[in-house]
Amino acid sequence: MSSTCRKKESTAISQQQAAKITELKLDTIPLELFMLICSYLDAKFVIHTLGQVCHLFHDCIQDDLIWKMRISKRWPKRYPLVEGVLLFILASSSFNWKKACIEREEHWRLWKDWKNNMKFYCFSGAHYAAVDATHIFQDGTTCASGSRDHCLKIWNLKNLDCVTQGSEADFLPCLSLVKVDAHTGWIWDIISSGHTLYSSSWDGLVKAWDVQRNCNEIACNKWSAAVLSLAVHQDMLVAGTFDRKVRMMDPRVGLKFVGEHSIHKKPVLCMEVNSKFIISGSEDETVVIFDRIAGKVHSIIKFEEFPMCLSYRHGQLWIGDKQGWIHLIDPTNEKFEIVQSYHTGHSGKITGIQYSLGSIITSSTDRTIRVLEPCANPEVIAVLPGCGEVTGVSLHNHTLLSADSDNSIYIWTPVAE
Repeated sequence: MSSTCRKKESTAISQQQAAKITELKLDTIPLELFMLICSYLDAKFVIHTLGQVCHLFHDCIQDDLIWKMRISKRWPKRYPLVEGVLLFILASSSFNWKKACIEREEHWRLWKDWKNNMKFYCFSGAHYAAVDATHIFQDGTTCASGSRDHCLKIWNLKNLDCVTQGSEADFLPCLSLVKVDAHTGWIWDIISSGHTLYSSSWDGLVKAWDVQRNCNEIACNKWSAAVLSLAVHQDMLVAGTFDRKVRMMDPRVGLKFVGEHSIHKKPVLCMEVNSKFIISGSEDETVVIFDRIAGKVHSIIKFEEFPMCLSYRHGQLWIGDKQGWIHLIDPTNEKFEIVQSYHTGHSGKITGIQYSLGSIITSSTDRTIRVLEPCANPEVIAVLPGCGEVTGVSLHNHTLLSADSDNSIYIWTPVAE
């Protein structure tokens, strides 16, 4: 065969190979290869962007097993932690593995390199005294802070772009409203439901504020002792007081008193409430599970050190205590049993805890905030510094707000992509 013929044959083969290569597209390649490519992309992009390109891509990523395996391959420790939740997942499809995978990856990415991935704002001197209460609400667009200066402040987080990152002075552009002397004592807790904000204080008052109407006071209830903690769920607002009581109010009718219990032997420091149970932690080193339907105590959990904060989400109850430990309670089938206890690395009291599908965030009197993995034997993802004792944290999606004893509040928000 002449050299000319060989060249023509070689050219023809090359053209055929090139034609085959150009025919390779994401929607024509084998499924295994498509999923391999997806494994190198962020779960958020695959689910919310690539999965919306066509029905084929959408159908390919529907299997929850894909996302469960993706999580276990990257983070092999048990997740979710509660066995009851795992059984529940096997028996139903209500656990969203796609959302869980997105949250695991997003929290890890954002907090592992938070100095580059998060915008940080230090509002030094936000109050004239220590800030003991912060709360993010209205879908993360607004936050409130309460202080020992008796003042309640509302902040517009949508205006943070007007603020210099790390600024200690230029915080006024995002300050929406100031309620001077909102209370006559230290403001100790703030929560919200819809457009109503609730605050409690050492003056014994629980107040309701209408955020849509210039934060006007719309209801008030006076107790004989300092109100140290609040929780709300639809038709029930509960308050934990210094005189060892848990008081129940109906927020639909002007905080009308509807009952109380006095199971605790010392001040009630933290609260959670849902449609069935009122959960309260106290200095008497117990957490009481009160059945609000039956009107009696369901169970009492005893600890070596008293609980200071609670977080009850996604079928898990987390408790932070005086010695820097966090405890996982399994509420499945209403058994409320301690699953495991972990030391966070904090050298002070746990003053705040926020559990999500992507992380466990704790604050402490040791002047730090720790971001932990939401799995068995959680490792530290990041340690965020504070200036004074960190008195509490509030989390909404990926925006974190903290209160500080040095009169400041701190905000971390993701850098826009």
